[in-house]
Amino acid sequence: MARGSGGARATPSSPKRSRDPALGALFSAEARAEVGIAAEIARPAGPPLRISGKIDRLVRCGDALLIVDYKTNRPPPRDPAAVPEAYLLQLAAYRLAARQVFAGLHIRAAILWTDGPRIMEIPGSLLDATELRLLAYGGASLDA
Repeated sequence: MARGSGGARATPSSPKRSRDPALGALFSAEARAEVGIAAEIARPAGPPLRISGKIDRLVRCGDALLIVDYKTNRPPPRDPAAVPEAYLLQLAAYRLAARQVFAGLHIRAAILWTDGPRIMEIPGSLLDATELRLLAYGGASLDA
């Protein structure tokens, strides 16, 4: 197997080796890796929700911003509705925070399943419902 930059071993399932054009933007010069994000989100009742985390990949696509989180499930779910709740909560938190930081952009979210690799965009309606659960969460902070 070939060695990538930094001496890391490239494997057949490495995202950088994929021929999937949907993955190309994730590794373009415009993409950012390991982007720290923090925000304080107002809630209808109770204290604001403080969110902090590190987004695996952040890509500006015209008037949209794509948040991508890497996951290693083997095998990964085929349908967004089967994605574990913890992953949906994490993406919903990132999307809430990104809306504050990147006001005016349409915020999308996806998971890059490293087994394949395969990109799965999470529908906005699924994230909207997850955000409601997140905002109802009783805690005051969330490290995503």
